[in-house]
Amino acid sequence: LAGLWWMVRLGSVRLACILIVGFFWVYISADLWNSGGLRSPAVSSFFLLILLAGMLLNHRGMIAAVLLSLVSGLGILAAGLLGVLPEPATSLEPIKVASVFVVNLAVFVGLVYLAGGGLTQALERARREIGERKQTEEALRRERALINRIMETSPVGITRLNRDGQVTFA
Repeated sequence: LAGLWWMVRLGSVRLACILIVGFFWVYISADLWNSGGLRSPAVSSFFLLILLAGMLLNHRGMIAAVLLSLVSGLGILAAGLLGVLPEPATSLEPIKVASVFVVNLAVFVGLVYLAGGGLTQALERARREIGERKQTEEALRRERALINRIMETSPVGITRLNRDGQVTFA
């Protein structure tokens, strides 16, 4: 974690995000390999990996995570069919299945909460900027109207020339 923090501080945010997603992909794949293959409840963790990649790396990162998850899943499926998967270190007791489900659900809710908070902040910022833009446009309209009134009601002749010396207002 310290290395990732250091990378972010140096401005390599995207690389740090790629490493985070890569680490979780390796971890999930290794967990599936050691805990019974695709029968393991940890297989649902790939969905969290895809969601995380989408949030950190945009749609291209999400597509890459989908492809990596498919490669892992197909590789583990092939290993299971060939009988080369190791025996699971633990049996798939209901408590383990439930704990994996609860952890995955908590992570999913946390990621969606973070995404929703970011979206809410972005919408609020957009509302503020639109309000400021409307105020600026209204002030500009009032200023132009004032300048036009001054030019039209001035007792002294006012002429406006363009850069070529042609009269644009008289």
